[in-house]
Amino acid sequence: MKTWSIDDFGELSIGNALIKRDGNELYVKDLYGERTFMIDPDSHVEVLPIHPIFRLGNLTSTMYIKITTPMVGIGGKSYWLSIPYDLLIMVDGKPVFILSPFRIKYTLFGSITEGFICRYHESRVFRESKEVGDEYGRLLVSMPLNSKIGMYEFVLINMNSIKIFRSKEGLKVFYEVVRLPIDPLKPFAEPLGRPPKKDLEVISIPKDISTLTTGCFRHEYYGPD
Repeated sequence: MKTWSIDDFGELSIGNALIKRDGNELYVKDLYGERTFMIDPDSHVEVLPIHPIFRLGNLTSTMYIKITTPMVGIGGKSYWLSIPYDLLIMVDGKPVFILSPFRIKYTLFGSITEGFICRYHESRVFRESKEVGDEYGRLLVSMPLNSKIGMYEFVLINMNSIKIFRSKEGLKVFYEVVRLPIDPLKPFAEPLGRPPKKDLEVISIPKDISTLTTGCFRHEYYGPD
C-alpha cells in the first residue's frame, strides 16, 4: 500500500504530480515544472496534502466548485463532491517544494469591477465517499434547513478557514465538513469544525511555505472549459 513517505529509491505518483527518490537525489515534477534536489541518503521525505492555493503563487484563497448537474437537496442531507489539493514536499521536516496533481484553473466570481478571482474546479455530486476518484480530495457538504436557495450550482469556500485531512492508510485526502449557504447574498459555505469520518490525520501546514509559492513559474489563468 502506498504511503505519504518516500523511502530510498521510492516513487509516488498522484495525478500529474511525480515524486521520485533515487539515492541522494529527489526529483519532483508536475505540469508546471520540475526540479531535482540533492539530499542525504538518510533524509526522511514526506508528502503533505495542502490547500490548492499555493502552486503558481498564492493568487487567491477562494475555491469555486461548479456542480456539473445543479443540486436540489433535502435539508439535513449530505453529499460528496470532489475537490483538488496541492502537495507539499517535506525533507527532514522542512518544506522544499509544492506540486499540483491537477491542471490549475482560475475563474472570476462576480462582476469584472467588483468580483474576485477563485481557484476553479468542476465536480458532480456523489452519494458516497468511495464514488469519488482516488486522486481527488473529498468534500462532504451538508444541505441547510430553511434555505432561500432552491438550487445549488456551485460551492464557494474560503480555503483559509477549512481544515484538510489525510488518511492514515492509503493516499486519500478529505476536507472539513461544510454547510451550504441559505442566503444567496452570503454565498460562502460554512465550515462545521469536524472531519467527515473517523481515523483521519489533520494536516498542520508549516507557516514558512510562502517563499515556495512565487518566483518559479508564471501565473496562468483559465476560465471554465
